[in-house]
Amino acid sequence: MHERAAGDPPSPTPRPPLLEPRGPPETVAFGGAPLYEDPFAWLEACGARDAGVLAHLSAENRYAAAVLAHTKPLQARAEGLLSEAAAAAALADAAAAAAAAEDAAADGAAPPDALSGGVHLAAEAAGGAGGGGVWQPGRGFGAAGVAVGGHMYWSVRPAGLLRLVHYRRPLAPTGTARSAGEGAGGGEGAGGGASGAAVVFDENEAAAAAAAAGRGGYELRRLEPSPRGGRVAAVEAEGPGPGPATLRVLRLSGGGAVAEAGPLATAGPVAWACPEAGTGGRENGGLEGKGQGVEQLLFLDASECCVRALALPPAQHRSGSSNSGSGGDGASGKGGAEAEAAGVPVYSDPFRVRARLWRGPLGADGWAVFVAGVAPDGCDCEVRCLPPGGEPIAGLPARLSGGGGGSGSSSGGAGAGWIDLFAGGDASARVAVSAWGGWLFARRCSAGDPGGALLAAPAPTAADGGRGLRWRQLLAAGPGCRLKALHLPPPPPAGAGPGAAPGHGLLLCRVRGEGGGGWSEALVARPLVFEGASDGGGDSGSGGSPALAARAAPDVPVPLPPSAVLHAALWTAGGSSDGGGAGGGGVGQLRLTFSSLINPPTQLRLDLPTGAASARPAGGAPPGFDPAAHRTASLAAPAPDGARVPVTLAWNEPARRALAAAGLAPPLVLFAYGSYGLPEREAAFAAPRALLMRLGFTVGVAHVRGGGWLGRGWAEAGRGAARKGAASLGDLAAAADALAAGGWCERRRLALAGGSAGGWLVGGALARRPGLAAAAVLTVPCLDPLGPLVRRGEGSLEWGAPCDGTFGPADAAALAAWSPYQRIGALARGPAPGAAAAPEAAARAGGGGDLPGAPHLLVRCALHDAEVGFADATKAVARLRAARAAGGADGQRGGPRPPAPMLLLRALPGGHNAYEASAREGALAAAFLAEALVEGGAGALGRALGAGDDWARLGWP
Repeated sequence: MHERAAGDPPSPTPRPPLLEPRGPPETVAFGGAPLYEDPFAWLEACGARDAGVLAHLSAENRYAAAVLAHTKPLQARAEGLLSEAAAAAALADAAAAAAAAEDAAADGAAPPDALSGGVHLAAEAAGGAGGGGVWQPGRGFGAAGVAVGGHMYWSVRPAGLLRLVHYRRPLAPTGTARSAGEGAGGGEGAGGGASGAAVVFDENEAAAAAAAAGRGGYELRRLEPSPRGGRVAAVEAEGPGPGPATLRVLRLSGGGAVAEAGPLATAGPVAWACPEAGTGGRENGGLEGKGQGVEQLLFLDASECCVRALALPPAQHRSGSSNSGSGGDGASGKGGAEAEAAGVPVYSDPFRVRARLWRGPLGADGWAVFVAGVAPDGCDCEVRCLPPGGEPIAGLPARLSGGGGGSGSSSGGAGAGWIDLFAGGDASARVAVSAWGGWLFARRCSAGDPGGALLAAPAPTAADGGRGLRWRQLLAAGPGCRLKALHLPPPPPAGAGPGAAPGHGLLLCRVRGEGGGGWSEALVARPLVFEGASDGGGDSGSGGSPALAARAAPDVPVPLPPSAVLHAALWTAGGSSDGGGAGGGGVGQLRLTFSSLINPPTQLRLDLPTGAASARPAGGAPPGFDPAAHRTASLAAPAPDGARVPVTLAWNEPARRALAAAGLAPPLVLFAYGSYGLPEREAAFAAPRALLMRLGFTVGVAHVRGGGWLGRGWAEAGRGAARKGAASLGDLAAAADALAAGGWCERRRLALAGGSAGGWLVGGALARRPGLAAAAVLTVPCLDPLGPLVRRGEGSLEWGAPCDGTFGPADAAALAAWSPYQRIGALARGPAPGAAAAPEAAARAGGGGDLPGAPHLLVRCALHDAEVGFADATKAVARLRAARAAGGADGQRGGPRPPAPMLLLRALPGGHNAYEASAREGALAAAFLAEALVEGGAGALGRALGAGDDWARLGWP
């Protein structure tokens, strides 16, 4: 089948499907006042298994396919490109993951505390029982081995076997430090040949048992030895990557490993809350309140929001029989009570996003467990610490102490349990905490201090219950600077002293520049020298200030491309593990992984003393993709309130020239998200965007307020119903106007794109000004943010919550004024015929004003989306269809170009990220945009770009 030429008669298409309401509309009210009528509220109750709903969504899929049937040649080529890109990315990602594991295992490699925007590298690296990289995916403990709790653990892959076998043997009485000589005793394949070696866990046997039980696959995600030496915790799953996992506790004895507790559903991270064997008086800390020698295993449950503690009796008190559950005497004195068998809740994330759990060295030869609540932007909003000897079920947060979970309501008494390092009282505050020797370090920022500051405090203990915890500011970011990440050297050696502090560290900072209208930022590495620490750790216990100071050395520029997104960072410190003393001992090497709109994931290695840098691919590049064929630009769009909104642009230069040679105006797709303070979502490399550039589109990103592109202050400026309506929506409109006025595209060649929370941004902007753009693609969009708030009382960080008074009638009225679903009529009708745009809008648009009529819309939902239900998109399209049908604009194609705007709905099985993995849907979206924006549609676009081998000249064969 060939594409239609401009004069060909139209192909017959079915009429758009209409979804009929079931019963009278529901009146949605808040605070006693009616807000709006919802004729499709029943969709949420019936769910995705309703036969009538499934039939309707199938009809929508068929209708969308029929409307775009003549673009199948373009769709087929685009789908092939995306499929090739996905396959290449998967292979490259596997290689990059292996390289990253090697980097992380390198001697002296130090991950950051956290990267703002959701990248937490410290949790995995510091979460091991031996600290800093005890367990490496695919390598286990390594052939050299690590020392934990009086034993040396190591991993080898015996000859002829596909998987690792993990061994241990007792350390010599005088040797507790890591030593390669204490490891496998013969290298790869030697295994149990070392004297006194015993098998701890055989992955080959576990995989065979999983296959015999009919499970789909097997992966050992983590093996965590107890510091007391009597047990290991195994986290297992049916396959690699994220997904459900189970936790089992294995008791170690002369006869091997015996199942003692589990399986329990877990999200992965685990941490033993007990001191090392042979650490003297600390064994008699708060843990002993549950019985002499009780061990507590903390784990993140399957909800990812709750940390639980599993109490286990002394290993020597158990019989030799196998026990597949944690009942009997393994239930911490509760006689096998079901609540304690599943673990006692000890922490929950206040935002119900997810919790973090890790274990790290703290104090003199001690270990602490840390938990953190994660805000929707992926950064920690509060952090608590269980110091060495602390009792996990003591000092619980108030939100847990009121009920549920066995003895989880125990307060435990002051000083016995959890210590608040940073409480979550300020919803705008974000914090990242690191432990080193006898000190805690923290980066903290908030709406009042968006740049942030570096703080330090002597390590708390279970004895003082944190009463002596006093944070002192070491450094402030300063004007035009944001602290993005802190690196510290590897932990100090044993016996370093209770007040040991690092000699130096490294800060990554974003520094505001003068280019791009005053909004551009550069990344710099700022070496730190710590001074003044003593073994006493200062006089914090008596009210004095900690005897620790920090000074910053000159910044080292990090040569990243403009508007690059930082994904990961690793610092290899120079000098000794204590930081090299006051002189610093060198600042080492920095390894970063980044991407941008035109740069696939890339690793940059920067030698900090010399500034020399080298780059290599890190996976994810489509086959044949050539960054050199692409160009980028940036501008700052003036918002109505005077703010300058960053806009990043990218395009394929040969494709753009090909369109110009054919007399076609270049189309532009402007992406926007603008919620939860997330920056990485905005301008990272993505194959569907590369495809659009390959097809001649310019791709833009509007970094509107509410997102995190310029830090916490920028994010807070767009949080809340009123601010989002005024700032975020106004910023997106300003960006679109600036692009039209600046000659980047004609208004009729401009499309907007938003997904998830970006749906209420793009949908709200178009509901306010339907002629702002010619088309929009909305993927798993939240188009009715008001409904969950007022109908079910669900709150969020973005809006507040009715239950605690942070979302009230005034907020509901402000949200209803711009929410897409509540203003669906304006979006259906478009501007009144002949009506011009508002004078200020016309001026911003360069005199062209807004477009007449409603925009073309492609709306995409996922049937099993747990974050944004399919009902949001389905009911919005149903109301739009009804309104357009009533007005005579039903979206049917009546000729070579549609006389009425297209309105298409796609539905896929799957969750929130279903469309990211679908090459077919990515190709259909590209065809939709070609039809909506290019004069002559997909056929004209294909003829302009050429066919067959001619496509190779455009930088992506």
